[in-house]
Amino acid sequence: MNLLHLSPPTHILQLTLAPGQPVMLLHCRAGQRALLEVLSGRLWLTQQGRSEDLFLQAGQGLTLQGPAVLYAGADGSTPLRLRWVQEAGALPTQPARLSAA
Repeated sequence: MNLLHLSPPTHILQLTLAPGQPVMLLHCRAGQRALLEVLSGRLWLTQQGRSEDLFLQAGQGLTLQGPAVLYAGADGSTPLRLRWVQEAGALPTQPARLSAA
């Protein structure tokens, strides 16, 4: 995945989710762009307001235009490693973990 889709990408987080760990909430603010890359494992991803789930493998990713709220989780039996890159000029958002109800 090419980080050149965002310029300049100054807010970069590397995240790890273990299988069975609570879903992680990621925000992309209005007017902001962000890039989500799968470094290892398999990602289950859903976006608020959309009915389809996405499943991405290592080496795959997507670029978002905000506003967007994503729910990310590890799918399968291996840990998931992600890179979350937010476009400069916007305040970085820290991922939040959703606890089981």
